[in-house]
Amino acid sequence: MNNWNATLINNLSKNHNVTMFDNRGIGSTTNGTKNFTIHQFAQDTIGLMKALNINKTDIMGFSMGSYIAQDIALTNPEKINKLVLYAPVCGGPESTPLHENLTKITLNSKN
Repeated sequence: MNNWNATLINNLSKNHNVTMFDNRGIGSTTNGTKNFTIHQFAQDTIGLMKALNINKTDIMGFSMGSYIAQDIALTNPEKINKLVLYAPVCGGPESTPLHENLTKITLNSKN
């Protein structure tokens, strides 16, 4: 959660209820007993929505969260009003890897 820009979150929260959470095994959460998969993270998110009594909402996924948001959109489209993918990637065996120069820049970045 620390990677989210505070200005972005503050601006979003002016007109939306914003719920941020760590996925299992990340930050202060426990590992649980299930495997770490994007689908499991999506199911965890659906479980959190149910626990918070959120039937349908806007979902914004950042980086790996975009994978999770896409899984929710495919498996539970009735739960989503609007889907926002922030720094998304498709991943998988057919994805296009980053250009080597971009990879070098990313690895050497301090931000």
